[in-house]
Amino acid sequence: MTVATVVDVNYWLDSYLAIATAALDPVPGKTFIQPGGEVAWDQCDCDGQAWSRLVGIQPIVGQIRANGLPCGVQAWELQLAVGVLRCVHTVTDRGTFPTGPQITDDGHRFATDGANLLQAVTCAPYTRSIIGLTPLGPLGGCAGSEVVFTVRVNPCACPDPEPVP
Repeated sequence: MTVATVVDVNYWLDSYLAIATAALDPVPGKTFIQPGGEVAWDQCDCDGQAWSRLVGIQPIVGQIRANGLPCGVQAWELQLAVGVLRCVHTVTDRGTFPTGPQITDDGHRFATDGANLLQAVTCAPYTRSIIGLTPLGPLGGCAGSEVVFTVRVNPCACPDPEPVP
């Protein structure tokens, strides 16, 4: 009987959340591991929010045998993301639009946050590849960025299957 263990995805999510949070100044008021496929924009006040999330897991298979089947899983490629949302200027309750300098300040903060996340993930020792940075928003007074990347981990040590009688 073959026994396999589950890849410890939580370790990577926690590690990269800490890496991302350390790169952001000021640190967002809410940081979390996001479950599911989309990030909830719950706290887009000026404290902002930062997250890490699992995007997907793909097997890296070995060479293909003569019969066309792969030799087995050689590694797991975890596709992860880290991101940040912060408030941006919007139309006020009195109908006043943001000024050019206000929008520019928001744009600079947005660009700085994105560059800091990208730099932090790129320099992390286990990052295998960067898929890209995606701008988020502006929507409802929020804007931010998400960096998607991969980490390759070794598969579990599975015992050899029992011989077939």
